[in-house]
Amino acid sequence: MDSAVSKNGSVLLIDNDPGLHVVVGDFVRARGYTLLEAEDAAQGLKHLRVSRPTVVFLDAALPTDDATEILVALSKEAPDTPVVVLAPGGDTPVRLGRMDLDAFEVLPRPFTRSWIDHALRHAEFNNRLSEAAQAHLRYLERRNVQLDVRLHELEKLGIDLQRENRQRARTEEVILRQMRGQEETEKRLKTIEAAFDGAGDAILITEAAGAMIYANAAFERLFGSHNGSAASYDLRRLFVNPTVAITMKDNVAALGTFSCEVEMKAATGTAFPALVRASTIAHADSSQGGRLFIFTDVTEQEQLRRQAYHDALTG
Repeated sequence: MDSAVSKNGSVLLIDNDPGLHVVVGDFVRARGYTLLEAEDAAQGLKHLRVSRPTVVFLDAALPTDDATEILVALSKEAPDTPVVVLAPGGDTPVRLGRMDLDAFEVLPRPFTRSWIDHALRHAEFNNRLSEAAQAHLRYLERRNVQLDVRLHELEKLGIDLQRENRQRARTEEVILRQMRGQEETEKRLKTIEAAFDGAGDAILITEAAGAMIYANAAFERLFGSHNGSAASYDLRRLFVNPTVAITMKDNVAALGTFSCEVEMKAATGTAFPALVRASTIAHADSSQGGRLFIFTDVTEQEQLRRQAYHDALTG
């Protein structure tokens, strides 16, 4: 027997027989219990509700109303409290069978000390079972709380993951659109570059400061290969009269455009007439923009013009 339970436990005896109180009282006190005595329902219910006894001994010979009132209170307020009914002949009273009590037994009257000892041991066992069940129930309740918290965390995590997935999907869509846009831009640039490379005119694109950005194949055939890493391309070397390059740059800077026919110098050193057109172009990375130069060899046109306006014999 658990000494702590025995020392703190109490036995409620509800019986109007003083002799029974003496016999039962001596025995339960010897076992370490406190005896709570009641002679009727009123006293018994007071002890029951204030002291919460470990076990209740109830005399079935009490008046019917008193016994019924006590049994009803036990079934509603303390259904797991062991009840030992002291019944003549050991027969279970009919009214007890209708009560919702978790643990009870019947001792016949007259009874012996060994029977009371058995009843107390049985009650102690039932109490230990009840305490274990209550402890397990409290454990399950704590686990339920922990599981609820964990479930809430998982739900929140799921919401966060869904939000992240949606954000990732939007980001991926933006990146895909940018990639498609970049691919389209690259296609257009390749198309433009192919058109420039296939053009018969020499085309040169520079930054506003003069650094070369692009020169097509016709430009390189006419004026020779270029140094793409040069900080500034020297346009003066293209003209027979280098001052034309200065005039052209000044006009483009001031007016945004320039056009004239002028003598130019090929990479071989040969001079030839050319139509020079220059203009500013938009540049996304610079507020100053770039410069576009188109050089058209008009040697054939000049020959045709000379034939049209000069006599072959007299010149």
